[in-house]
Amino acid sequence: MTRPVRTTLVIIAALAVALLAAGCAPDEDEATTTTGTPSASVAGEQIDVSLSEFSIDMPTSISAGPVAFVVINDGSVEHNFEVEGEGIEEEFDENLAPGESGTLELELEPGTYEIYCPVANHADEGMRLEFEVTES
Repeated sequence: MTRPVRTTLVIIAALAVALLAAGCAPDEDEATTTTGTPSASVAGEQIDVSLSEFSIDMPTSISAGPVAFVVINDGSVEHNFEVEGEGIEEEFDENLAPGESGTLELELEPGTYEIYCPVANHADEGMRLEFEVTES
């Protein structure tokens, strides 16, 4: 199990225990998340990201502050997710296999960031975009 997935599972387990202890378990007919991703309240704003050949599907602008990029590889080959700009250069320690997901939590300052897949030539094939972070 990859480190990001293991970390995500630990966070989910802790949240589930806290909700059950508080008597806030969801009703049976209430929709629940099955992707294993933390809620936005854990790390600020949650941004869902889909990686595939050869594109990145996500919003291109958010407000500054804590953010959890919840990334899923919807493609048929390995991909990764890198955020670079304003003094930050972060990516997953391991590539995401097809169908695998991971969460990258960052504190983003206002500015322009580059998002891309650092695997092979994927960025040159279209897996690159600019991402704007605005004042809160």
